[in-house]
Amino acid sequence: MKGLTEKQKEFARLLVEGKVSKPDAYRKAFKRKDLSGEAASKAASRLSKKGEVCRYIDELNAKLDTNSILTKQERMEWLSRLIITAPGNVDGESDLCQEYRMDEEGNVICKMPPKLGAIAELNKMDGAYTPEEINIKHSPLKDVINSLNCQDVL
Repeated sequence: MKGLTEKQKEFARLLVEGKVSKPDAYRKAFKRKDLSGEAASKAASRLSKKGEVCRYIDELNAKLDTNSILTKQERMEWLSRLIITAPGNVDGESDLCQEYRMDEEGNVICKMPPKLGAIAELNKMDGAYTPEEINIKHSPLKDVINSLNCQDVL
């Protein structure tokens, strides 16, 4: 966006990330740690209501939505990792962990999605289930069917 300063853009980026409050985003973007909570809150509120800042935030959110969609290649890579990763190598922080809990003895149990399901999904994605076309030129069965069709009927 043309009308925004780098500090205003940084403020918007910090808000879209969602890791800090509006006043903290203002303090960080404008390097104003000295501002009281009330002063930072008022300044952040005014800035976040500016039309250009609002449009820039909308633009960043739209990009964020687009970037969160996995491509076919990314989905295939994830499914492949699921298939080849041993269950013992998956902890609660892994994106391969579907369910995370602790049993009565304090052991961590991390459940992964089914590997056979991942294989089936990969096969669908790369067309492995597409039926193969078979062209029959001559077969005894074809001769029998043709002879039945050509018999005289009484």
